[in-house]
Amino acid sequence: MEFLKDIKWGIGKEETRVIFRDKQSRPPHSLLNEMEFIDSTYGVSAIIGCHFKEGWFGRKKLVQVHVDFFFEELPEDDIIEKKYIQIKSDLLAQYGRPASEGEELRLGDGPPSFPQSDYLVWFVGGSTLTLSFGLRRDGIIEAYCGIHVTYGDAERDLYSRNWNWLKAK
Repeated sequence: MEFLKDIKWGIGKEETRVIFRDKQSRPPHSLLNEMEFIDSTYGVSAIIGCHFKEGWFGRKKLVQVHVDFFFEELPEDDIIEKKYIQIKSDLLAQYGRPASEGEELRLGDGPPSFPQSDYLVWFVGGSTLTLSFGLRRDGIIEAYCGIHVTYGDAERDLYSRNWNWLKAK
């Protein structure tokens, strides 16, 4: 996921296409403010989603990039966990110890909104980086199983802002 270092928040769709020019582009998403690309990393197919927020004069600005690793058929938990450990190791080497481990995203005082087997959260400059995975053996429903990486603008991306409570810990 070397492309994370090339991300600049607030760039437009054309600049984003340049960053992902070597990835296969998917047809426009039904949400007008998203672009998707397909890549293969860690020996697994991945969808890279780029989310935009409308800025001044209607210009769409990049606020989040997420990577969802997917399998044609959901493999055994051990296979997902092994890939997760590889990705986690690389992110630890690049970004150091996370600000938090094992936290669950909560919106307000409600229950966790995206249950996972594990969550790691880093604050990288003005960005929030999360790595999570879900396994069936932990009671995670299949729709949430797999590996997920989200990198977002800590101020402009709603998902990333929801982690700011950890900064006060």
